[in-house]
Amino acid sequence: LLLGVLGLLVCVAGCTGPNPFERARPPDVLAWDEARLADSPYFYQRFLTQYPTSAFAPHARARLEALEWAVVQQVDGGPDYARFIRTYPDSAWVPQARARLTELEQQDARRQDTNARANCSQLQDRVRAYTTAVEQTLADMAQLPPDRRQRPRLSTTDLPHLPMVFRAIRDY
Repeated sequence: LLLGVLGLLVCVAGCTGPNPFERARPPDVLAWDEARLADSPYFYQRFLTQYPTSAFAPHARARLEALEWAVVQQVDGGPDYARFIRTYPDSAWVPQARARLTELEQQDARRQDTNARANCSQLQDRVRAYTTAVEQTLADMAQLPPDRRQRPRLSTTDLPHLPMVFRAIRDY
């Protein structure tokens, strides 16, 4: 009986290694688990580079596309939407991307039109007045004694041209 128990203990101790009846997991399954857990474009892209024909590749492409779309929406820039459309032409988000890209291009065109109209002599005169007022204020500040220059608040008595600077900013 004692020998039987000892033999059973030896058998149990020897069976702690890998189970010969359990199949090893394929490398693409391990890589897919890693990508899924990381849930990052880098890991999905790496998975697709290593295992482009894996059964998990369509899932990886779909998740990569969703993550890229989220980043594009967060950045909200024209070049990003254009890149998304080029990279994922069959995506369900392409109509939204095109609409937003068109909207951003229209905003940019309006901004350029406004800037072109604003480039007039009036604006140049205002900028000159503002620049002159700021230069005068800086010159006045340089003339202040060091103890008054360091004060956190400056008043119109310290810098008589300060109201003119603020008016120039407001008029601009």
